[in-house]
Parts: sequence; structure tokens; C-alpha cells
Amino acid sequence: MQMHTFPHLHNAMWPGLVGKGPDSEPPIDLDTMLDLTANASVGGVKFDGVDLFLFDPHVSIDSSPDDVKRLADRIRARHLAVGSLVAPVWPPTGGGSAMGDATERRQFVIQVRKACEIGKTLREVGIRRSGVIRIDSAVSPSEWAKDPQANTKKIAVSRPKTIGFQADMAHTLLFTLGYNAPEDRLLPEAFDWKSPEALDSALKTMTQSLRPWTIDFHVAQNDATVKGSGSHDKTGRHCLPDDPNGKLDVARHAGFWMRDDSGEPTRAFAHVCWDGCMFPNETMMRPETWTSVLSTMIAVRNAHGWN
Repeated sequence: MQMHTFPHLHNAMWPGLVGKGPDSEPPIDLDTMLDLTANASVGGVKFDGVDLFLFDPHVSIDSSPDDVKRLADRIRARHLAVGSLVAPVWPPTGGGSAMGDATERRQFVIQVRKACEIGKTLREVGIRRSGVIRIDSAVSPSEWAKDPQANTKKIAVSRPKTIGFQADMAHTLLFTLGYNAPEDRLLPEAFDWKSPEALDSALKTMTQSLRPWTIDFHVAQNDATVKGSGSHDKTGRHCLPDDPNGKLDVARHAGFWMRDDSGEPTRAFAHVCWDGCMFPNETMMRPETWTSVLSTMIAVRNAHGWN
């Protein structure tokens, strides 16, 4: 199989934070997450970088330029780069709803601006060569659905190549099942998962609509269920890539996002990221977890990447 060098392979650091806390498991500190990532190796191939959540105790959104430079030194010492940054726009993290009142929307913008400043510093010190500032509407689907048109006008701006879509393979599988919008489901109720052609057709329909907007991509596995822990809403359950209950052929289905309708790689993003959000701490602390993940990421790149 062709061995490609792009896109670069990143690991998300926020699984050490998201869904953790007093009513769940304790967070895993950033240095431990960095070490687990840096130590993974498959046939001499390693992760190229990490994507970060700008929230304590990993990275303070109020970090000074000197704080950011020290962060860059810690990451560079492990021979890793930085990619996408998640802005803490949710109310519990200091932000506010993008479709809320003036105060909430002001807080939303403040957090995005701070994230952009951190991203700029990381670029200036030479450790961040790719990636986006990831934002979220910071509101529940049910609240948005009360008035979809008006609420979309509040939170969405038509600016291709500036504001786009972050696709996660686990979350978007739920789109085909109509989890939050049953009337728009692409797969029937009680779908027979032994029908790969039907699944492929549904994924093709979805990705043809969303791929042109996709500027950030998470490789992930899902077992067609949802999970929420701590303060995190229920979203597509992230599974290990080789989970026997996983519904996706991860390396093959990644191509639905990474290739255009003619079958050519879109080259829409310089790196792809593994998202193991809400994995149990025990799973994340096992080195073999990251060997399996890295092996899957390499398979994705070899199947759909470029040189």
C-alpha cells in the first residue's frame, strides 16, 4: 500500500478533560496525555501533533504570551506540533450561547478572540502549522429546534473557507440515524447493520452535503449509541477503532469525507485528529490503546492521503 506523508496525524488532548470531574472520573493532566501520544509508535511512525482544548487544567484561556511559549516548549520537547484549538465557548467554561442574549453572545466572542490570540502566538513560535479555532453554538439541539431559521441566523455566518464544519465520524453517524431529528433520518428505524450498501448510501448522501464545508476532521469509531458523562451532553459514543460493536469501517469510511465525488483526495485539511472523547481513564492510560489508534490513523492516511 502507498505510504503517504499527508495529512499529518494528530491526537486530541481533550479526552483527558471532557466528561471528567466531580461527578465522573478525575481529569488526566496534559503532560500525561502528551506522553501517551508521544510514546506511541507503529513501525517507526508516530503521531505528528496534538489538538488542544483551551481550558483548565490543561491550558488556560487567559494564558499570557509567555505562558503560551512555555506550553510550546513542553510540546516541542516531545517532538509534536499543535493543530486545532478548541475555544471554551460553553457557559460552564466561561463562554455563552451563540444564540443567547447580548451578554451571552459577548462572552462567546471574547472566548473566541482569546483562542485566536493563543493560536497566533503558537504560529509565531513555529509550533502550529495547521488547524482551526474550533467553536460550537453552545446550545442544545432542542433549544435550536424551537425556531431553526431564526436561531440559525443568529449563530451561522456564510463565510466559506473562514467558518466551516468540523466533522467527527462518531457524531455524524448519528445524523444518518436521525438521533436529534428523526424526520431527517437517512437510515430506517431498526436498521439492519448487516446491510453495508445502505449504510454507505446514507453516509454518501450526508458527506456530499457537508464535505464542501468541512475544514477540520476527526477520525473516530461509533457503535450507533450515544453517551454523556460529567457535564457533557449525550453525543455519538466514541469507541476504540477495533471495538467489535463498532459500525464503521473506519479507514474506508474516512474516505467519504476525505475524497471528493470523483474519488480524488480533497486535501481540505493538513492534519486529521483522533477523538477518543469520554473514554474511561483506564482505557486511556494503556499504551496499547494509542498503538491501536495510531495504527488506524496510519491506515486512514495511507488510504486517502497524499505526498
